[in-house]
Amino acid sequence: MKLKYILVSICIVLITIIAVFSFRYFYHLLQQSRLPKVALVIDDWGYNLNNINLLRSIDVPLTLAILPNLKYSKEIAKESKLKKREAILHMPMEPSGYFLRLEKDTVTTSMGEEEIASIFLKALSSVPGVRGVSNHMGSRFTADSEKMNIFLKQVKKKRLFFYDSVACKDSVCEEITSELKVKFIKRNVFLDGVNSINYIKGQLQKLIEIAKKRGYAVGTGHDRVKTLEVIKELTPALKDKVRFVFVSELAK
Repeated sequence: MKLKYILVSICIVLITIIAVFSFRYFYHLLQQSRLPKVALVIDDWGYNLNNINLLRSIDVPLTLAILPNLKYSKEIAKESKLKKREAILHMPMEPSGYFLRLEKDTVTTSMGEEEIASIFLKALSSVPGVRGVSNHMGSRFTADSEKMNIFLKQVKKKRLFFYDSVACKDSVCEEITSELKVKFIKRNVFLDGVNSINYIKGQLQKLIEIAKKRGYAVGTGHDRVKTLEVIKELTPALKDKVRFVFVSELAK
């Protein structure tokens, strides 16, 4: 009898412990699901691997926008397959300022449908496993309805979403993605327009405040030491205020 009593007692204790931990786990998930969502998109990967170890030290979901056809494009794409990372193609597009240096395979408004499609498909093959596409520069291209329609039809064929970096106030991306039924999301805050620790911290806080008001927000930064250091430093304390997600989770 004593043995039976002991076994029953142990079972009751174990069941109680499991129940308590299960409750705490599901309560945490419930609380997390109610938090505003914040997506961080980090642009311009592929030139080098200088910041790869710093990137690996960041413990929140990050979306890596990878430039195509560069020396390290594929290697960064492999990196994005790790936990808490996703990749999107950072497609070079024609800017308004001709003084800006263009990437080799930049789509321009002077191109026809066939050439735009060919460049896009080549770019896509150089960054395997991407879930979406964003614009690298593109203030002229993203304001051109005809060319964006051509480009976004290709994006739709590949069942990808489009993230508008908002390179210009005249962007037609939201309108055309709606017409074509392509999932879409756009930037709310540019994190590192000034490459300063204090500035980036202020922009990240601005992003958090927007998320609290709207329920979600997206910030774009770059593959730079100061940007990644700020994200690494500040995000642990922000996890109780917002839920960090991939930008693909916000695309609709």
